[in-house]
Amino acid sequence: MGNRRSVPRGYFRYRFSQPGLSWGCVVLAVCLGCGQSYEGPRRAPVQGHVSLDGKAVSQGTIEFVPAVGTAGPTAGSRIIDGKFEISEDKGPVLGKYQVRISAFGPTGRKVTAGSQGPMGTMIDEIGEMLPSKYNTESTLEREIVAGENQLDFELTTKE
Repeated sequence: MGNRRSVPRGYFRYRFSQPGLSWGCVVLAVCLGCGQSYEGPRRAPVQGHVSLDGKAVSQGTIEFVPAVGTAGPTAGSRIIDGKFEISEDKGPVLGKYQVRISAFGPTGRKVTAGSQGPMGTMIDEIGEMLPSKYNTESTLEREIVAGENQLDFELTTKE
């Protein structure tokens, strides 16, 4: 028993007293916050319609790629029955964007099925339905502003 350290009587009661413990909880809560907060650039929700030659694009994708001077990630969504929607928490940050729209579907050509069917079977070729000026070489630009952003795209196959 010679090496045993003894703790003075009342030590824990003094160190962890009710007021001290309460203030400790308050300080911890303030430091941690009441929940997660987003500290990055301000984002905005985006929704809209996409049509090709007057008809809604049945399926596709839309991407908002930050232009020079806009700091933030690319944001995007699926297009279903001509409509797209991106919520604020996943939306683009405020600024200017290049918009890229793609839609895949039957091209009207038939190709061999290859490994997808019996030898000699012909199937519809699936390819990009939109001209490159709307996707890989997009000329579309839009500005995202604070609040709701309703962006409609009336695309044409004509030059």
